[in-house]
Amino acid sequence: MCTFFSSIYIMNSVDVVLSINVYKFPKFLLRQLATIQENLLCSYVVILNCNDHMKHALLEIKMPNNIYINPTVINKKLDHGSLTKGIVSNIEYAINNFTFKHFIILSGRTVFYKQASLNNLDSLVKKWNNAEEMDTMTKGSFTNNDWHWPLFRSTLLAKHYLNLGYRLYGSEHEGLGFSFQVTKNIYTFVKSNPKLFEDLFEFNKCVEEFSLHTIASNEVSAENLEYSFYNLGHGASNCWDDTAENKYTKKIDYTED
Repeated sequence: MCTFFSSIYIMNSVDVVLSINVYKFPKFLLRQLATIQENLLCSYVVILNCNDHMKHALLEIKMPNNIYINPTVINKKLDHGSLTKGIVSNIEYAINNFTFKHFIILSGRTVFYKQASLNNLDSLVKKWNNAEEMDTMTKGSFTNNDWHWPLFRSTLLAKHYLNLGYRLYGSEHEGLGFSFQVTKNIYTFVKSNPKLFEDLFEFNKCVEEFSLHTIASNEVSAENLEYSFYNLGHGASNCWDDTAENKYTKKIDYTED
């Protein structure tokens, strides 16, 4: 039987926390988890954020001990801020229950297709040389009208940063990753700005493609100066390049068996 944990009393230390919003097809999830086990060459845990369907379905499935089910159930919708809400809930769960080096977001259809070591992930972490460099590089005009930017700019989160003179950032969220320090910066910002996230979580667009990226790029701790994000995937389509540098995940179609 799969166990739901309301709390973990001993802080577990792992290299990587993987976050997955899961909706359907429990057998497909097992296939996805197998690709992680085969290709992620470091210690890790997986946090699953379920809807009601998967919450009940996973009660009947025995999983490895490093798979955790977030007790907060969120019935998410596609192209909606509820997907970001699931990711943020998993960030909170991770921060409160684990020490880790990287937090990586996978969609329900994202699998690992190539081996990745901790050294591979560590090489992707960015750090400002000093606070002056940070202040110079993060500020500037933002006039992009392509992609989803016209709608993204209407969120309270985007307006917050644009009003401060900061840029917005984005990419597909499949394979999106942050260092532990950047994940802490995001978590701190979320807790300090509840109204921004009330708006974001109810927004009718795929705000998971810009919101956390933007926070990661504009918030920093003076103690470590780590910032920004990386992406291990190939975007929202099922296309991938086996030879691409620093790419380890891809999307595949759901199957029921």
